[in-house]
Amino acid sequence: MQDFCITLPGMSTFRIGVLAVARISVVVAILLAVTASTPARAAFITIDQFSDGTTDLNLTAAAPPTLSASQTETGLSGVAGGSRRVDIQKVSGLSGGTRNVTGAVDAPNQQFAYISGNGVVGTMTLTYDANGAGLNAQLGLIDTILLNFVDGDYSATRNIPVTITITASNNQTGSLTQTLAVEQSPYVMEFAIASFSNLGGLNLASNTVKSLQMHFAPTATSADFTLASIQVVPEPSSYALAIIGAVAAFGVPRFVARTAAVRRRTTA
Repeated sequence: MQDFCITLPGMSTFRIGVLAVARISVVVAILLAVTASTPARAAFITIDQFSDGTTDLNLTAAAPPTLSASQTETGLSGVAGGSRRVDIQKVSGLSGGTRNVTGAVDAPNQQFAYISGNGVVGTMTLTYDANGAGLNAQLGLIDTILLNFVDGDYSATRNIPVTITITASNNQTGSLTQTLAVEQSPYVMEFAIASFSNLGGLNLASNTVKSLQMHFAPTATSADFTLASIQVVPEPSSYALAIIGAVAAFGVPRFVARTAAVRRRTTA
């Protein structure tokens, strides 16, 4: 079978087998296709898909009212670090009527629901830190954090500020706040990692991540929402690294071996 000859500037001629060329071409074509598509849809790493856990926190309207509740579950699958902590709190409308605040995992449907009753304002926080051990995740190559909502009950007059806080291994923190203000179902909130870099002096390139925290703070009563998942998206350059790695894995060793053999024959 005929070989291809490739001469690189300032280097010797490489002889490449047809099958090797075909194999590399397929790998590169696939990876380039992935890279060319929208990063947020092309690939992602799951922080939480809410497919595991039984958290069901409910601050009832009973007197005296319970103002806060917290639960940490460990050994979870589909969750970064294997643990999830949920904190809910009543801020106003503390008792009477249907003034409950609920935060609950619906594992069969892979959802997390936050519900506040009529006349009550509450908050909810999700924390991922491997139950205090630290995620030890490198987010320097991550482009975006995504919050994927199934639905919600909020508006411009009943909006929900959402703050994501990243704590690094050196205990520096960075945070970014965006607001759910226009009701859409489904809806994706995108938090660009680059926007965290100037907040709190956080250096994602040289530190691992200890924890990720998402804080939901409705500004009015009766705000509800349902989360489907939390994800992070790799930055485009990580796809380029994947392509380089794939070419090396599938082709370079063979190129080197073939080139060495050719040189031995021509110098013999």
